[in-house]
Amino acid sequence: MPKEAYEDAGKRRSLADLQDELAADLRPVRRFHPGRLTAWVVALGFGLGLGILWPMMGLRGDAVTLGPLWLWGPAIFGVALGAVLIVLALRQLVPGNLPPTSLLIGGALVGFVLCALIYVAVYSQSQTPIPSDKVWQVALFCLGMEICLGLPAVLLFFWLARRGFTANPVLPAVVGAAGVVLVADSVWRMMCKFSEPAHVISSHLPGMAVVVLAAGLLAHLWDRRRLRGQLRAGGLGSFRQRP
Repeated sequence: MPKEAYEDAGKRRSLADLQDELAADLRPVRRFHPGRLTAWVVALGFGLGLGILWPMMGLRGDAVTLGPLWLWGPAIFGVALGAVLIVLALRQLVPGNLPPTSLLIGGALVGFVLCALIYVAVYSQSQTPIPSDKVWQVALFCLGMEICLGLPAVLLFFWLARRGFTANPVLPAVVGAAGVVLVADSVWRMMCKFSEPAHVISSHLPGMAVVVLAAGLLAHLWDRRRLRGQLRAGGLGSFRQRP
């Protein structure tokens, strides 16, 4: 048999093997709805967090001074901004529908800047001082609350993203976590009456940053575990490389 015939037969066998692998890997899936699903989950998450903390702690002590506009307006704006970042992150998990990386990074940075500006705006309306002997106590408490509210919300984001696919999960995890902590911070802002810049910089923003970094680290560790599993399953040359 000529050499060309052997090569053609080998190509046909390789193609047949690939088709068999793909056919064996097919399974029913549900559509990935990042926009509609996110809107419902974010709204429910905000309502649940507020519903739990409100009876336990009550609204911030200067709620009457702020009035409904300055009390609810910044919180709703923070929730909307967080939802936008979450949607952008989830769209990164849809192959062929990827937003630019610069848009994701820029959106996360703009989100944190706007969050800081919201605190400045609220502080201009109600300047409640922190007692001098409780500065660090209040700062550590708010730091812990930002982390406690943010980490479960990040796990909820990972649940939303479980049907997506990406070659680099760290970026959407970080951007999604940035959106998530903006929503969580909007809940906590309804309770914490201290908005002075020193308090925000020393407790609120660091707590949010810890959650975002934790999400990126978790995504990185998951990605390494996924790659090791692929190598054990059949090496880089294997057809069966699942996300």
